[in-house]
Amino acid sequence: MEITVYKRHSKDCEHKADRTFRRCSCRMMLEWSENGKRFRVSAKTRSWTEAEQRARARMQDAHARTIGEQPKAGEPISLERAVEMFTAKKSGKHKQTQRKYQYTLNNLKAWAARNGRHYLADLTESDLEKYQSSWTTLKSSYAKRNEQERLRSFFRYCCASAEIKLPYNPTSQLEHFNVTSDEPEDPYTEKEYKAIVAAADRVPTFTGDVAERVKALIAVMRYGGLAIQDAAILERSAVTPATVNRKPCYRVEIRRSKTHTGVNNVVPKEVGDALLKVANAERLALFHRDHAGP
Repeated sequence: MEITVYKRHSKDCEHKADRTFRRCSCRMMLEWSENGKRFRVSAKTRSWTEAEQRARARMQDAHARTIGEQPKAGEPISLERAVEMFTAKKSGKHKQTQRKYQYTLNNLKAWAARNGRHYLADLTESDLEKYQSSWTTLKSSYAKRNEQERLRSFFRYCCASAEIKLPYNPTSQLEHFNVTSDEPEDPYTEKEYKAIVAAADRVPTFTGDVAERVKALIAVMRYGGLAIQDAAILERSAVTPATVNRKPCYRVEIRRSKTHTGVNNVVPKEVGDALLKVANAERLALFHRDHAGP
């Protein structure tokens, strides 16, 4: 990676046509391309010599990351490298958890690049407050709180890591989001549930058997208390006949994909019958990837 050092002249600078002119007091900038994207950030100095030193440090850091070299003691750690080390630490987590961390930290890296924050230690409490105020696409307080907690987890790791040794946590003083106004939605009423099920018959791209699979999917999610990712891959052996209070029914017994906690719930007989009518072998395959649902 090659970094270009240049002057960003002020409007009234008489040398503004020449960005290589060194003897004025205008701000220094760094410019480079990485992974097909062009970056332009402030060098945080007006000195050409200091800007070149910072450019060399960035290039050395990029090279070290490319060859997988670990940071040396006392060496400033780039945000990019700290994120790589953190995600490696979290590689044993569920893939959905890893995806959420990656989403959060990619957003942080993009904001930091736009604001000239290359090194992890460059990020201050004020920066994190400004960054947090930019979360305009996160509408609910729950989403903002979860995003904040993932950031806290990242910076706690950076402070505790013997290799990174971040001296302070810039998220420690962030105000917590008040989620009391975002109360959970009430369960669907019986009327609403029937309308959802009936909608499966009105989807133009659904053939008869696909509509039946979707309705079985909806039913087992409701009565079995399953997330869609668990209901969609439910195995035939997980649905077994049972009797409760002398009434025939079925039991659905699985482990959740994400948390690995056990589920052992009773579902009505008609729901179990609908599940077992699905034409397949081991897996019920209630939901195909080529159908987005009702």
